[in-house]
Amino acid sequence: MRAFENSKQNNGRSTTSCGYCRQQGHSIGTCPHIQYDYDEWSAFRVPHQSTTINHCRWFMNDYSYWIKQIDKYYPKFLAAQERKKNPTTHQRSAPKCGFCGGAYHNRRNCSELVSFGKRLKQANSNWRQAVYDKLVAELGLGIGSVVKVQQAQSSWNRRNEEPEELIGIVDVFDLSKCNMFCVNTSIDSDYAQGIDVSVIVNGSSVRLIFPSTTSPSAPLQDDKGRGALIRANGYYYNSYRYQATVARSEQPLDESWVSTGVMEDEFNWLLKKRSLEWLDDNGVVSQVETWEGE
Repeated sequence: MRAFENSKQNNGRSTTSCGYCRQQGHSIGTCPHIQYDYDEWSAFRVPHQSTTINHCRWFMNDYSYWIKQIDKYYPKFLAAQERKKNPTTHQRSAPKCGFCGGAYHNRRNCSELVSFGKRLKQANSNWRQAVYDKLVAELGLGIGSVVKVQQAQSSWNRRNEEPEELIGIVDVFDLSKCNMFCVNTSIDSDYAQGIDVSVIVNGSSVRLIFPSTTSPSAPLQDDKGRGALIRANGYYYNSYRYQATVARSEQPLDESWVSTGVMEDEFNWLLKKRSLEWLDDNGVVSQVETWEGE
């Protein structure tokens, strides 16, 4: 996941990021956006001019969630401002776990972290198995597979014209970085990375877009009823959208890709850096609950 890769580039030092606006370089106590957002919502106005939506675009799709985030983080912002004005010396509080919030233990001996870690890795393995079963075993996608694609119209003015159907050959089929978070639109893209598939069409390599997964009848739904396998990646003018497989790949992805241990380092880092509360607020817990059952 991108956040994990960024942490390695910083020599193991994590970059400060704000829990509210998700931007790096500042914390909630110095967030330059939350005061404006709070003032606008308090006046019963949607803060359309807020730069927060540049990093949290899903706020525009769910105002109730946006308000809940304000209610959660604005008191923390005020508390940080107050501490700056009135610095005091406090007695050291009892040790508290950074993952579950429980007293008298830390992450190193937190049983809840161990338990959730196992659930997380198993859920991701279940998701990967479902993706493998659908894309590789059923649809035959992989390097060299021949696919029928639709090219969307090149501009908004031509949106009502029928798209052109073409034949392409898959030249990139990279699932190495994807995880089950890519299905949930509320999980930040630094943690939710999807599949990377490209096809050669008319001599050029172009990204392959998969159809919307919002409909129960969409082709990339889990056969066991656990929902979409890949996040709906929208409609782009001049894009190439998968329609059907004409010839299966002769070098399919090995099923070892499904293993629970393939993203061990990434998930261990996530559990080390993020609390259970953060994982719940950001959609990770719900995603685990959806996919942990076989």
